[in-house]
Amino acid sequence: MDQYEMIRTGCRVYGQNISEMARLTGHSRNTIKKAIRGEPWGYKERAHQPFPVLDKYLTIIDGWLTGDKCSPKKQRHTARRIYNRLVEEHGYTGSEPTVRRYVRFAKLAWGSTYPAPLFHAIRKLDMKGKRIGARRRRSWSGRRSG
Repeated sequence: MDQYEMIRTGCRVYGQNISEMARLTGHSRNTIKKAIRGEPWGYKERAHQPFPVLDKYLTIIDGWLTGDKCSPKKQRHTARRIYNRLVEEHGYTGSEPTVRRYVRFAKLAWGSTYPAPLFHAIRKLDMKGKRIGARRRRSWSGRRSG
């Protein structure tokens, strides 16, 4: 954002042209023009992530995930298990990260029925790095340990 402001003030206040600003900043002239017009640069997150390889398998995956809502947590499908079943049972030829990404988006879209994958692995810590609720143990000599 600092360079964005520098480009705008250099052109508007000091009257530098686009070529001079491109030399000063190292950006292309097109980028300088965008900054002068006020267009933000950078990456935008997609509103909808397409899954073209998974298109014919989406109903199968959604069926497995909706069936998992009723089953105990330990018996639910993981993204890896879903990928393995797709390859073995349905001849899926795509990649595993594509399946993982779709499963993550699907679970987020369905709400809090599915907790975050590492939710139970994260321990609540206090500011000193000790687990909250953990008691200190005393050794036989009376000193505190832990």
